[in-house]
Amino acid sequence: LIPLMPLAGIAQAGAPYVWDSTWPTRENATATKDFFLQEGLGVGIDQTGRIYLSHNTKRPVVVYDREGRFLSAWTKVKFGEPHGIRAHQDGTIWVADRFRQQVMKLSPQGQLLDTYGVWGTPGKSNRHFNEPTDVAFGLNGEVYVSDGYKNSRIVQLTSDLRFVRTWGTRGSGQGQFRVPHGIATDAAGLVYVADRDNRRIQIFSPRGEFLKMWKLRDQPADIAISKDGRAFIANVWAETISIHDLEGNLLGKWGRKTQHRKPGDLAEPHQLEVDDDGAVYAGELRGHRWQRWIPRQ
Repeated sequence: LIPLMPLAGIAQAGAPYVWDSTWPTRENATATKDFFLQEGLGVGIDQTGRIYLSHNTKRPVVVYDREGRFLSAWTKVKFGEPHGIRAHQDGTIWVADRFRQQVMKLSPQGQLLDTYGVWGTPGKSNRHFNEPTDVAFGLNGEVYVSDGYKNSRIVQLTSDLRFVRTWGTRGSGQGQFRVPHGIATDAAGLVYVADRDNRRIQIFSPRGEFLKMWKLRDQPADIAISKDGRAFIANVWAETISIHDLEGNLLGKWGRKTQHRKPGDLAEPHQLEVDDDGAVYAGELRGHRWQRWIPRQ
């Protein structure tokens, strides 16, 4: 049994999730000694339950299992900044690399299989990115990239890395973005974009047609859709995680703005993911760590 700890920095009484003090373990100190000294960037979970964590060190991706045991570290591929990492339904692992200016397709063992974008060369053509942030996948394997920091758009590709379409420009109107920082899809194939600096989630059809938006109080760095159809949002500067239904209604929240990094607190959550049991994993910028929270029994 996993021992449950009370949430530190709880936003309100009866928080729906509790911090898991056992995840991850700190075994294999040689492989991970520099890993917990850097900003926690990305987190992705594949169909086997392996959890991929990305950051900026000589071991830019480290893999754990659901029990928190260290499995492997990727050291052979040269990354720039693996800003977002996600698992495709075909078993491949994809990285939105901010400074390589590419989306990278890799095997679960970390072998580079393919890329899209021109290495180290920013741009706004159909072949270029300018600091991409995240990647998500449609029902038929299509790939959606939030080309976020400079281009303020979404790029859609096929699973074999052929260009399909792009949408969005910088601004605050419908279908415009001010740092589209995180992206996710739901069971119907709709595309959810964490439009960070506009403080909202925008929702699109699989073809990029604007459908609706949720206006938020805080700046969303990322969004993940759980198997049971809830949306989890990492509110980076507010240092909270909020839970919403797919109409945008708030179901729960935990965390608070804090000046310390006590275990269980949230310290600038950057990217998050939800496993099949509903456990939430988040990488934290100021926390220099990844933590897990599990549903309150």
